[in-house]
Amino acid sequence: MGELRGQIERRRDAMTDEHASSHVRRQFARGRRSPPHALAALVLVAVVLVVLVAIAGSLAAQATGIVRQGPAASPAPLTVLDAGQLRAAIEAERAGGLAPRDVLADVAIEPGRRTPPLDRECVPLGQCTVTGTLAGFDATSGTVTVRAQDQMLPPPTDLASLQPPVALRLSSGPIEFLGHVTVGPADRAYDVPEALALTKTAANGEVIAATGWLVGVEGFSCGPVPQPGPIVPAPFSCQLSDFLTERASKPVSRIGLSGMGSGFQMHPPPDAVEVQIGAYGQFAPQPSFDGVNDVPRFGTYLLRMVAIDQSNCRHCRGWLAVGRLDPQAVVTSPVPSGYQPLVRSSDELALALARDRSALVGQVVFVDGQIVPGTASGCTDPGPCSLGMLEGTTEQVVATPFVVSQFVAGVEAQGRNVLALLVRPNGLEYLGVSGTPLALSELGDPLVTNGLPLQVHPVEAWLVGEGAVPCASFVNAPPAGTPFDRCGGSWLTASAQQPVQRNGDGLSIVVPAGAIRVQPGAYDEFAPSPAPEPDGVGYRPREGTYLVRMVTWTPAGGRAEMGWQVIARLAP
Repeated sequence: MGELRGQIERRRDAMTDEHASSHVRRQFARGRRSPPHALAALVLVAVVLVVLVAIAGSLAAQATGIVRQGPAASPAPLTVLDAGQLRAAIEAERAGGLAPRDVLADVAIEPGRRTPPLDRECVPLGQCTVTGTLAGFDATSGTVTVRAQDQMLPPPTDLASLQPPVALRLSSGPIEFLGHVTVGPADRAYDVPEALALTKTAANGEVIAATGWLVGVEGFSCGPVPQPGPIVPAPFSCQLSDFLTERASKPVSRIGLSGMGSGFQMHPPPDAVEVQIGAYGQFAPQPSFDGVNDVPRFGTYLLRMVAIDQSNCRHCRGWLAVGRLDPQAVVTSPVPSGYQPLVRSSDELALALARDRSALVGQVVFVDGQIVPGTASGCTDPGPCSLGMLEGTTEQVVATPFVVSQFVAGVEAQGRNVLALLVRPNGLEYLGVSGTPLALSELGDPLVTNGLPLQVHPVEAWLVGEGAVPCASFVNAPPAGTPFDRCGGSWLTASAQQPVQRNGDGLSIVVPAGAIRVQPGAYDEFAPSPAPEPDGVGYRPREGTYLVRMVTWTPAGGRAEMGWQVIARLAP
């Protein structure tokens, strides 16, 4: 194992070129090792580029060391649901319309009550096996399963492990058992140093909740092909790891010298809890990539200890990220927003427009209908692009070139759907496909939004902006009016929080935890009565029901990024 750890440290200082980086990124996205021929290519590239590391040496350490953002993580208080609260949460999930949710519960699981069929389909995908039934629940509402996952050991299901408190994943499908939980001191989550200290003593299968910043590592090889022997499970299956850190750290830095190529170097964050590679993509809220690093995401994550001792992994101990606890653990209604949009038929909209079009001009309407012919591929004109006619009416539907650029084959304005349309003096403008109202915390959950561009959702939140800031011009700049434009910023927050703070004689931006970044200028355009704070630091947060749209952008030589764009205010 000592030799293995030595290989880990050596490989963390290796570098790859950008082509190899994108190849390995795809391998990591599937949670598997790179094939041997790909590894050979990566090692060759690393050998060629390692000279750069030697030359860059201290310069890299000083200029491109770990980037720290945001305050140290404070451990969150934990909510452990009693039987009544757990029942309400299960019923809300079964009603549909909610993302799967991880919870802690003070309810035992009875292994003797295993109701057929013992093998069931997990949500959204995968195979689950029945392990028992929640004490005091019937088989319909309380059947508990364990998910089978490639290269990942399941949690222990002996009688002691099934005693409360337990970690569960609730969804519209089977309840999933994540493990027996040890609650931190004073009924709170563990902080990162505490979780790190537990690495040496936690029992196999023990689950803890730890609060910190989760960050992923991409573009580096997992290392040599494993030697013959038993399968090495996660988190030991790759010689790299993702990290849970006390402060927001960015471990990957770009290294380049004029005329000698470029590459990347990794600086493992000090005093971080190592978790399996791919944990960031699976559990980080609103995962995003800044071109070099995954953007660290703050949260309270569920970690399960894996302790094994086998011929090719002697006395291995490590943490497996298995879930995330959101602040709102109990949902009592399948609809998280009090705003319900009025959905009209095409005929009803036509009648309303004929009766008094001027009253609707500039407003967003939701129509259960379709556009014929419903396509505008290849539209590059600076003006609006014609999509066709709203079925059953004489209303022409147009879209901006940017919206047309977001079309995904088979998902755009074709087919019957609830369409979000802006009423114009002489037609309608297509904004996207309307979804259900969402809570702010759900905007970052791809299981809710499906990650498709042009999905629009009403969300109740506070909108705040930092105001105009001077910016330089950039090559390959992101589209204007999108959340990818970092020249200024606006955010949707769960409460009236001010990101602009005075720092000595200057100002700094501290983004509130759980905030959703939207395009610069959104505050000025959509916040009701936008106004500066009385002390002149930032602008006053304004509450409202905003219509947000998922959009995507692929920078030159990079990978697609997704974000939210405010396109209207629905109330007040």
